[in-house]
Amino acid sequence: MLASTALVTLAAAFFLLWAWPQTGTWTTAEYAARNSGFAEGVGQALGLSNYLLWTLVMSGPVLLLVKRWDPPPGAVLTIVLLPPLLLLAALLEFSSWERVLSFVAAGLAGEWVVARFRPGPSNRWAARLLGACLPFVAYTADMSIVAWVSGLGWPAEFVAGSVVFSTLLGLGLGFLAFSPVGAHEPVTAADVDHPVPDRRG
Repeated sequence: MLASTALVTLAAAFFLLWAWPQTGTWTTAEYAARNSGFAEGVGQALGLSNYLLWTLVMSGPVLLLVKRWDPPPGAVLTIVLLPPLLLLAALLEFSSWERVLSFVAAGLAGEWVVARFRPGPSNRWAARLLGACLPFVAYTADMSIVAWVSGLGWPAEFVAGSVVFSTLLGLGLGFLAFSPVGAHEPVTAADVDHPVPDRRG
């Protein structure tokens, strides 16, 4: 199960490498200094879109994994780290290795949530916490690394908004993958013996 999930994640990541946030310079002070007005707004929109798109790639497979299986230690870190490592080797020639550390932090945070709260169908809120935790840690760490290495070019409210929107998307994926209790209750013999009458007539 882990191998198939990792393979599907890598396949999706391969076709979306162009949208990985770390391939662009939208968040850097250098981009903000070279662009202003409309161009700066386009850069912010593209950067936010990339963060949201990669939230799907990062959180979606992990949530499906914990929904169908009890993942072994290291499974979440593997799923979260494989796409950025592929990108780092294939496109960036290891030139932005420090930004991969944000995904290391997210993977370790995900491992802690899995070990501490055991997310799954019997613990839906832990699964939703896992979906929100991954983008929150990854992008908070990534923004911090950009600020440390080259300086952030986005205003503080846009940085915070990008992290919040990505976290909410991860939380929404958790709700989507783990529907509320009773949403898929099986049909029982009592339901067959006493069907709901048709009131259309």
